[in-house]
Amino acid sequence: MLRVRPALPLLFCLTLAACSCVDGGFLTVGVAAADTNSCGEPQTMQITPNSHTLSSSLSNPNNAIQIAFLTGEATYWTAMVSTANLTVSLANNRGNAVVTFQQGLTIALSPKGEGKGFDLFLAGTIIDDTTVYTLTGAYLGAFRC
Repeated sequence: MLRVRPALPLLFCLTLAACSCVDGGFLTVGVAAADTNSCGEPQTMQITPNSHTLSSSLSNPNNAIQIAFLTGEATYWTAMVSTANLTVSLANNRGNAVVTFQQGLTIALSPKGEGKGFDLFLAGTIIDDTTVYTLTGAYLGAFRC
């Protein structure tokens, strides 16, 4: 496990790394289980101290995955990527007084190869409680169908 301060201008989660907030103002970056998630099993990933994603496979022929961006229980953006549409970007800012998901926030579906599943990655900017998080290759989960 690696502990970093979330106030850093760049938050980078390596492939197969899970990020979660812990007490003391640190962000913990640790190794997530690889390829253990089935198509239908939802996955939650903390992306800033006050926001997270919930990713779910729709188990269809295009391997579509729906990703919801939340602050607490409120959903501010829901997007879908698939083998037919590998990337999707946020068209305009969304959020509340604490968290703003910035225009251009992009989700990418990365196929691992025939029968090996897919990884989800996030790039872009999120403002959380006045701290700007610039994400590059942040890992959101893996799906294996």
